[in-house]
Amino acid sequence: NQFFTNHMNNPARNYLSSRKIPENIIEKYSIGFTGSGKDLQKYLEEKNIPLPMMYDAGLIGKNDDGGTYPIFRNRITFPIKNIYGKVIAFGGRSLGDGMPKYLNSPESLVFKKSETLYGEDIATGAAYQKKRIIIVEGYLDVIAMHNAGFAETVATLGTAVTKEHLTKLWRISDELIFCLDGDSAGQRAMKKAIILLLPLLTNARKASFLILPNGMDPDELLDRLGKNHLAQMIESRLPTSEMIWHLETSGKK
Repeated sequence: NQFFTNHMNNPARNYLSSRKIPENIIEKYSIGFTGSGKDLQKYLEEKNIPLPMMYDAGLIGKNDDGGTYPIFRNRITFPIKNIYGKVIAFGGRSLGDGMPKYLNSPESLVFKKSETLYGEDIATGAAYQKKRIIIVEGYLDVIAMHNAGFAETVATLGTAVTKEHLTKLWRISDELIFCLDGDSAGQRAMKKAIILLLPLLTNARKASFLILPNGMDPDELLDRLGKNHLAQMIESRLPTSEMIWHLETSGKK
């Protein structure tokens, strides 16, 4: 993570600035940049980190011919931390045309996508206090939400919400608030989440939903409409039963 933060450059800063991410937030969330080539491997070798450990950590990959390559190249990095604040993986956002646009570390002994949530190291304490936890889709959504005062926000890591996620989140807070993107993909994700959580709901395990307007994501909503508007939306959030009704009837006569 220190290697990536030390390689933060102007093109990466310019992109983050265009997404309303100022320098103090870059530092607070240890956002970095990978560079390209084998600089990371050389850096780790100088730290006496053996190559098999780099493979196991999901930082270096192996070619069919036995050569090596960095998993993350020319990407802005977001360190993924566990609930104790330890870096266990990375998310990388392509700065150029590289696909996929977002890439997460491969799973390892310490990183399981079905159990891990971005931002949980910060959100856990706030969720205990507010008795709710907000679930969004992306790294920048989490950062924008935290920056706007909604520190009880986490994001799944390029995967649908899992039963393990739900169980973990309900141990932290009684109510889960889904604030997924307002586009068709976000609606599909909400339907999948409802199917998964319905059998698990109890008086002590609640779930509710926000319907974001015009295909916006939380980051865009905060930028265009402001945190007071989002706070009002949270106050008027839909319980699961009403969200099911909305999904089944919207757009139908």
